[in-house]
This record gives sequence, structure tokens and C-alpha cells, in this order.
Amino acid sequence: MRSDLQAENLAEAILMTFAFFDTFNYPLTLFEVWRLCSLRADFGDIERAVVEEFLFSRLEQKNGFYFLRGRENLVEERRAFSIISEQKMRRAKRAVRLWHFIPGLKGVALCNNFYYRATSDIDLFIITAKGSLWLTRFFSVSIAHLAGFRIYKNKVANQLCLSFFVSDDSLDLASLMLPDSDPYFIYWFAFLDPIFDDGVFRNLWQENQKILQKLPNYSCPSAAPFRVIKEKQHRIWPIFFERLVRPWQERRLKNKKIKPENEASGVVISDRVIKVHENDRRREFKNRYEENIKKYL
Repeated sequence: MRSDLQAENLAEAILMTFAFFDTFNYPLTLFEVWRLCSLRADFGDIERAVVEEFLFSRLEQKNGFYFLRGRENLVEERRAFSIISEQKMRRAKRAVRLWHFIPGLKGVALCNNFYYRATSDIDLFIITAKGSLWLTRFFSVSIAHLAGFRIYKNKVANQLCLSFFVSDDSLDLASLMLPDSDPYFIYWFAFLDPIFDDGVFRNLWQENQKILQKLPNYSCPSAAPFRVIKEKQHRIWPIFFERLVRPWQERRLKNKKIKPENEASGVVISDRVIKVHENDRRREFKNRYEENIKKYL
């Protein structure tokens, strides 16, 4: 296995795709394999590759889902996942409806959404207007807390995790990736599922071509109308309010979240990005992924 996690041919690239998602108990359809593969290919190339000896001896298929040999149980988990995913989507949309009046809110997407469990929280990625990052965070966190949607103490399942905000003048997320390789972040980005959009997600896809180059068959999603609450025109509030609510939020976050053991890109607090994943598990996921590759490659 190469240390840079680069596949030498299409069969290896396909197997590495399965190796990653297997660490999250997530079987794939052939269309998903093609869309998430790290090498450019036609869909027909994927269909042919999975029946050739190299992959045929390592993969199995059931009910339209493919998975590494011996992992047939994942198909039933994927069925349960679909039900859980839609439940969490509906809950997230109910919460986001309460945010309509927030002047700087431009986009909201579900994220970390390929390993949901019944006990999982609901991670949201939130885009704000330039100059309103802290004000938008203040309103969204406060409303979610008062309405009972936010994680609080031991109440985690189906609660909102509001730990990733970016301003629309800082949509290039490549600087937040781990410096060597970051397969988790690439797939995290690919699985963003917009539920509120004023058009800003088009800009997000355009600004992150460096990430999308890692998935050459991927096409950026257009949010289905039944999933997006509705578009809106945001309003800019005076900068005074942004400056009013920032200092104490920033002080609270830094006291609570910044610790020497945290990954530098896991906790970012600035006027353009608030990312407070103090338990950043990307290196753990990467190590599990590499072990899976060693096992099957």
C-alpha cells in the first residue's frame, strides 16, 4: 500500500473506496462507487471492473449494494440507516425553519451524514453572510437551545451540533484539511446535503475545486426542492451588532475548546470560520481506513 493513498489502477481505486466506507459500515451502490471513486472512469468501466477477478474475489453484492466479502450484514444496516437519515433530515428542517429571520443566514447543510446511528446527533454546516458570522451563530445557537434542538449535557441523540460556521467570503475549505492526506474531509465534503440555500452552495462547489479534483466523477448536487426549505434574501445588520456579540462568544469558545491535544484544523476560531471539533477523529478514521486497505489490497 502506498503511503499517499493513491491507487495505481481503477480496480485499486474502487477497492479503496469500499475500504473507506466499510470503516463506517456503509455499503455502496455501483453508482455511488463511480461517483466517489478517486480515478476518472465511465460508469461502464465500474460495472466491468467489479466482475473481474481482482474485485470479484474481494467484493459481494446483495439487493443492489456492494460490500467487502464477509460484510453482508451491512445491507440491513444500510436499510435502517435510510430510515434514520430521513428522520434526522425532518428534524433538522424543523429546526432551520425557526432561523428564517436571521439576517446573515445563507446556507445550511447536513454533514457527517454517512454514519448515522439512532443515537447520533445531527451535524450542520452553516454558511453566513460576510461580516455576520458571529451574529448568525448567536441567533442560531440561541434559538436552537431555547427550542430544545441543541445538544445539552447528556441529551445528544437527534440534537443539533452547531460546530461549523463559515462566512461566504471564506468558502475555500482546503486549508482546513490535514496537511498530509485527509480522505475523511474529502468524503465529508462530497456528502454535504443542503437543506437551506439562497444560492450560496453554487459558490461553495466552485471555490473547492481542489477538493473535488480528488473525486473526478463527482457532480455537485442541486438540492431537491422538497429538501430545501426555501431561498431567501438575507439582510445585513449593522456591524455594531456583530461586534457586540463576538467577544464573549469567542472567549467562551476558546476557554472551552482550544486544548494542546486538539488538531489545529479541528478548532478554528476567527472572523471567517468557527470550527470547534475539539474531538477531531480524522486521523483515527484515516488509520482505520489504511488498515482496511492493508487487509484487502
